[in-house]
Amino acid sequence: MPDILIASLAGLLAGFLFHTLAVIQVNKRAKEERQKKIIRQPYILISWMLLSALLFNLLFLRTENIFQRIEYCIYISIALNIAAVDKLVCKIPNMLLLALMLTKTIFIILGIVRGEKVFDTIVYPLIGLGCGFVLFLIPSLFHVKIGAGDLKFSGVIGFCLGIFNFIQAMIIMSAALLVYLVYLLLTKKGNLKTAAAMGPFLSFGCVLTMLYPLYEVFLAQHL
Repeated sequence: MPDILIASLAGLLAGFLFHTLAVIQVNKRAKEERQKKIIRQPYILISWMLLSALLFNLLFLRTENIFQRIEYCIYISIALNIAAVDKLVCKIPNMLLLALMLTKTIFIILGIVRGEKVFDTIVYPLIGLGCGFVLFLIPSLFHVKIGAGDLKFSGVIGFCLGIFNFIQAMIIMSAALLVYLVYLLLTKKGNLKTAAAMGPFLSFGCVLTMLYPLYEVFLAQHL
C-alpha cells in the first residue's frame, strides 16, 4: 500500500511539473498559436498526471530497487516531456537530453560507490551511446533525413539504458513506427515519405523497455 501511495503521489507531482515545463518549452518554440493552446488544455494536464502516476506504479511493481526506481522515474518523466514537445513542435530540447545524461552519470557514480561491477556500470552505457549514434547515422548514408535531435536522443537512450535494453527499445520503436505507417496507409493520410516526429516513438520504446526489460528478466531467471 505505501508503494502505491508513494508512486501515485510522485507520479502526479512529476506529471504536473513536467507538463508545466513542457508548456514553457512549447511556448518558446511553437510557430503557431494552435500548438500553444493544445499543450495548455486542461485535459492534457490531467491525462499527463494520470499517465505519469500509472507508469510510476507499474515501475514500482516491477522493481523494489530504490535506486532504479528513482533513476527510471526521472527517465520516464523526461521521456514523456520529450514525446509531447517533439510531437507538437518537432524539436527535442537539448536541456532534457543533458538532464538524462547527468542523471545517468550520477547513478553510474553511485553504482560504483555501492560496489557494482565497473564493466557493467560504465562500459555497457558507453557501448549503448555509440550504437545509438551509429544506428541513426546509417539512414543518412542513404540520403534519408534524420533530425539532429533524434540522433542525439537515440544516443542518450543507449547511454541511459545500456546496449541490451537499447536494442529492445529500438525494436519496440520500430514496431510502433510500422503500426503508424499501416495506419497512414489505411486511412490514406500519408505514405512512406510522410515525415513523423521520432521523439514520441523513441520515448515509447524507452518507457516500455524500462517497465519490462527482457535482458534484466533473462539475467534474473538464469543467474
